[in-house]
Amino acid sequence: MPPTTFAAIGYMHNKVDTITTSPMLKKLPFERTMNEVAQLQGIFQEQGWQLENDATWFDLSPQGRADLRARIRLGNHGCCKWVSLRAPGKYSMIFRLRCVDDCDSKLGLDRYLIDISIGEDYLDEIEQRKRQKASS
Repeated sequence: MPPTTFAAIGYMHNKVDTITTSPMLKKLPFERTMNEVAQLQGIFQEQGWQLENDATWFDLSPQGRADLRARIRLGNHGCCKWVSLRAPGKYSMIFRLRCVDDCDSKLGLDRYLIDISIGEDYLDEIEQRKRQKASS
């Protein structure tokens, strides 16, 4: 997890299930936020996080950035784009970019946040159950 400014903890069955955090101190303009996205995405890729559920990495090309900004801003307030990742046998992660303020601004006043949610790799547990059923 990157350094954080806040954290929200989810509980299930009396134990911590997920942690959601943001590496950002405040809402930022799109390009500054995308610089943070690029840095985090590079770290996750270098550390071996794998895409899951047909996810794709954020397209950091100039056209990819323009398309992403337009898509996020077209939705309702708070619309987002996320990437589903996993460290097999350990953790699952949602790496999310969302517009949080003035999303419909035509003056460049729109502001964005990144948040990251991490929890147990439930996909690994499901795969183990399938293997157990197949071998019995």
